[in-house]
Amino acid sequence: MSNITRARLPGSFYIVIGVGLLFAAVAIYFSFVTHGEWTLPSWKRQPKPIERAQMNVTVWTDKQSGFYYCPGDHLYGHTSAGRYVSQGEALQEGYTPALNEPCRQSSLGK
Repeated sequence: MSNITRARLPGSFYIVIGVGLLFAAVAIYFSFVTHGEWTLPSWKRQPKPIERAQMNVTVWTDKQSGFYYCPGDHLYGHTSAGRYVSQGEALQEGYTPALNEPCRQSSLGK
């Protein structure tokens, strides 16, 4: 047998690993189990209701992402696979407002 010297990890290493695992377990519990389902609450966020007058606002739809953008947004009219439609048409075609915020009349600069 050869003389092999094994390095021992300090006891504080095991404490740090244990605290990290405990923190991860608590985070998983409060993120998933307490809500009664296995999805994060932020994933279930629904768009705000849209008033009838807002349905006529012209938006830019992006076919690749499935989102639509309001006038004044950074990507409004700047994506390669997109077109201009009314907000009502975009919603009927299954597009989702970017950041789940529908376009407002005030964003038109009136």
